[in-house]
Amino acid sequence: MVILARLALAGMLALAACGPRRPTHVTIDPGLAALVAPDTVMLAGIRFDRLRQSRFYQKLLAAGPKGGIGQYLREAGLDPNGDLWEGLIASDGKEAVILLRGRFSAMGLEPKLERTGAQRMAYKNYMLIGDEQLAVTFLNPSTAAVSRAAVLRSLLERRNEFTGLPRALEDRIRTIEPENQLWGVAIGGMPPLPEEALQGDWGNFAQLLERIRGVTAAAALGDGVTITGRAECASPEDAETLETAARGILGLARLTLRDRPGLASLSDLVAVSRQESRLAIDASIPPEVLERLLEEMRRTR
Repeated sequence: MVILARLALAGMLALAACGPRRPTHVTIDPGLAALVAPDTVMLAGIRFDRLRQSRFYQKLLAAGPKGGIGQYLREAGLDPNGDLWEGLIASDGKEAVILLRGRFSAMGLEPKLERTGAQRMAYKNYMLIGDEQLAVTFLNPSTAAVSRAAVLRSLLERRNEFTGLPRALEDRIRTIEPENQLWGVAIGGMPPLPEEALQGDWGNFAQLLERIRGVTAAAALGDGVTITGRAECASPEDAETLETAARGILGLARLTLRDRPGLASLSDLVAVSRQESRLAIDASIPPEVLERLLEEMRRTR
């Protein structure tokens, strides 16, 4: 009997070991990862399906914020709060494309674009719907891409050459905890900015960003919001300069919010630290502070 019991226990342990394992980091849908070009230097992921389950996100929708990626997708005829379940933004530092997984067959692969002059433009075996500045194409009933028409044509032309995520970006993604619905990674320095963007304080800020050689950031939304950010600089001196700038920005935020009791503590929830050439920024914003932020948004809507 003892032997049988041990065998049964061993069998149960073996079955448990063969069961599904909890991911140790955020993952990317293989269908989207296959569309990432080898010269990509920035990736940002959005898990729409899990984001919609967040209580804070539901309240944020009720507050009615406009703009951002949501507005961009709506103009392309896609509803980020409907049938989308995952998004991936990929950029080579010059152009960007939004790659999406969702239930597009329900749309008949023909979304209603909220742009005047929208048209159907055939390219190879695909149809681009929109105009030269903003278009969407469906690679299959569950995969879509949104960008400028020229960028989409390049994607369709080169996609068979892609071999998966760039290793440097993939290594960063593996450090991001799986509970984050929003995340971003980047490698290399900041791309050159137009001359007019380098004037005044913005120019000083851009020069600071050029000291960064890699970034990993993520946000987990629940009742509250937890944000983590990591930046690697070219040298410890550069990291110290960025740390000083970050603390200065927080100081200005404290002065700006000091007459608004509900938000005065917001900047105190952000922690900045440095270790050699690495800079870390962490924030954990509780539900009560987020509620005050939403109230501000409702008042200014």
